[in-house]
Amino acid sequence: MKFILYLLLAILIHTSTVAQSKNKIIKSWIKVESEDLYGNDNGPDTLYTRYTFTKQDVHMSFYPAWDDYNMKYILRDKQIQIGFQDYIIEELTDTTFTIHAPGFRRIKFKSEEYLCQNPTTLRQIGEKNSIPIYIANDTLSPRYLKGNLGSTLDKNKNGYNVFRESYFRIDFTITEKGKVEDVVVINSIAYGYDKSMIEALIKTSGQWKPAYYNGNPVRIRMFFERKYLNSSGMGNTSN
Repeated sequence: MKFILYLLLAILIHTSTVAQSKNKIIKSWIKVESEDLYGNDNGPDTLYTRYTFTKQDVHMSFYPAWDDYNMKYILRDKQIQIGFQDYIIEELTDTTFTIHAPGFRRIKFKSEEYLCQNPTTLRQIGEKNSIPIYIANDTLSPRYLKGNLGSTLDKNKNGYNVFRESYFRIDFTITEKGKVEDVVVINSIAYGYDKSMIEALIKTSGQWKPAYYNGNPVRIRMFFERKYLNSSGMGNTSN
């Protein structure tokens, strides 16, 4: 009888521990450090990487303004499986998350919420109607909620092909309510192309999660770009 009670107690403690870990992990984490454990000397890893955990999925991105991939994850005590890769959890607090795969790599994350409390993330570039406008960066950025912004805009180009090496850039503001405002083409390709991209971008208004600083939504100026490399009409691009 005592054995059964001890077993039930152990199960309850284990379940409680996993639940607490899961509650801590459900948020957005931005990579701040990566260490190669395989022995390759490839220099510092400066690639932006963000993991956003929900109850069952993890959204991974290499761009601050949207999510690129969705994967499943499984949390077991001090281990976590992300996609097909197993990691050991070295640290998990409200602000810090460190994992490593033996012989592969160690990754240290900070919570996005924590990083967005740092005043150095704010750089004001102007204001509108007495409301400050800040420039987007890797930490402070709105988030498009409907997938990859590039894929969304490309679907609305109405079959327009780019026949030469070209560079396109469009600047815009995301308000505190996730609205798209003040769209300006900085580098033009052609009238028809520019027009279709502007119209597609405006249609995303209201589909953005605004950037937050210290828990409050802020107005952000950002840009989207496309680089076409001798596409010969095929539309190959490089972000």
